[in-house]
Amino acid sequence: MVKTRDLWRGIARRCSAAVCLLLAVAATGLAASLTDTEKDMTDRDVHIDHMDEGSTEFYFSLEQGFLRPEEQAGWYYPLTVGKVKTWGTPILGEPELSAEQMENYLRRKNPHAPNVARLYIDIGRDMGIRGDIAFAQTLLETGFFRYGGDVVPEQNNFSGLGTTGRGVRGYYFATPQDGVRAQLEHLWAYATTRPAPRKPIDPRFNYVTRGSCPTWEELGGRWAYPGYAAWKYASFEEAFAAGETYGQLILRIYEDIKNFNG
Repeated sequence: MVKTRDLWRGIARRCSAAVCLLLAVAATGLAASLTDTEKDMTDRDVHIDHMDEGSTEFYFSLEQGFLRPEEQAGWYYPLTVGKVKTWGTPILGEPELSAEQMENYLRRKNPHAPNVARLYIDIGRDMGIRGDIAFAQTLLETGFFRYGGDVVPEQNNFSGLGTTGRGVRGYYFATPQDGVRAQLEHLWAYATTRPAPRKPIDPRFNYVTRGSCPTWEELGGRWAYPGYAAWKYASFEEAFAAGETYGQLILRIYEDIKNFNG
């Protein structure tokens, strides 16, 4: 139920990224209580600014345009959980693609690429992470296993862990299995505050702000900084509007695999 603006003004605090999510508001029920301007906003992005764990109410702000998680907004209302849906594609979850789909797609792109698709599906399913989308992340990071950057194939580092540019190669992993597991553990650290399913081998697991990035779209600016092509766009928001932030590019490759018929 929407309350008077002044009643809720100033109640939100600068939230942790773990509970700062962009939401899409379901217009049914809410729109009838809003002005014409606010009705228009219900079709836009909404930003969570405060949520008590276990609470049935979110406090959010209606704002036009895109809001970064660290920003505060102006107007706050309580909204029941049943009227909102999480914005973005969760990092945690079951795969929707098969290893065969992923392998066939990669073979078309690079016939000499290693056979690691099954590792992403198996280890991802074991951890509860979308291994199929993590595979798309790897294709972005490695240039479809053609490399060409600081990382070299023998590192078994498929996601640039520890790489900072200027010749810094990052971490080496003994086997492809270890490289995939470390990548998925790093994703786990971003996605949730829950303990890892097993003792992490990711050297940077404890350097992550746990639970700060539950969706793939939010990886931009976190896993990869600044998370967009700074030579092409003036800001993260501009790149996001164009669909070319780090997380969006991962999902673009994922959709390409999903739609591949070869």
